[in-house]
Amino acid sequence: MILQNIRAARNIGSDIASHIKNGDIDTAYAAIQPILTDKNSFRYLDEIGRLIANCPPSGLHAFYSRLANAGYIGSWVVIAKSLSQKFPMHLDSTLRMARTFIIQADVWHACDCFGERVCGPALVSTFKPAISKFEQWILDPNRWVKRAVGVGVHFWAKRSKSDPERAPQASQLLSLLEPAFENQNMDTAKGIGWGLKTLGRTYPQQTFTWLQHALVTQNRKPRSIVIRKAVKFLPADQKRKLSKGKNA
Repeated sequence: MILQNIRAARNIGSDIASHIKNGDIDTAYAAIQPILTDKNSFRYLDEIGRLIANCPPSGLHAFYSRLANAGYIGSWVVIAKSLSQKFPMHLDSTLRMARTFIIQADVWHACDCFGERVCGPALVSTFKPAISKFEQWILDPNRWVKRAVGVGVHFWAKRSKSDPERAPQASQLLSLLEPAFENQNMDTAKGIGWGLKTLGRTYPQQTFTWLQHALVTQNRKPRSIVIRKAVKFLPADQKRKLSKGKNA
């Protein structure tokens, strides 16, 4: 079933929410399943996720489980958007659930859904408590959990709009990514590189200084994809300095 517009998404989202509130999870899932099997805009799936967010936790969590067990790409979009509505309250439980679903999904597109819809918004809305949680995530043995931190940093950097008052937070996020900077797993490396790339675009001086220390002073050896992403938006003179320093 293809949703034609946002109104259609809202109508179906409201119907699904009503079924969940009545404890009829089978009917709620039957209503969304044809949407998940078709190629619908993430914008419309986000709207459904937003509308079900205030359902009673017992029914909502049962619905999440049905979506997760089905494993459609859209399943993760709906779950992640719904979870994101719990901020700034319920940070701990929301991030705990997001981590569980990231590990269960075990695929890049689900990880990135949660990174952009849960991890990033958590940093935007509750920076200090969120970053303390992600200091644990960046050390997690699961590659997708680490990757989600990088995606969350990308989201924060994009939303920061280069606000100079947020520059100290950008420096904190660079430090947050440091433990995974040399991680050799490609899935993790792409996420870390993504976060560094967007920080380099919005806070180039902080990113350059951090990279210069890591690559030149400390002689650290990340995967090449991390470096390519990290320097993508830096000014040409900064790229040259980093390149000369590495080859010195």
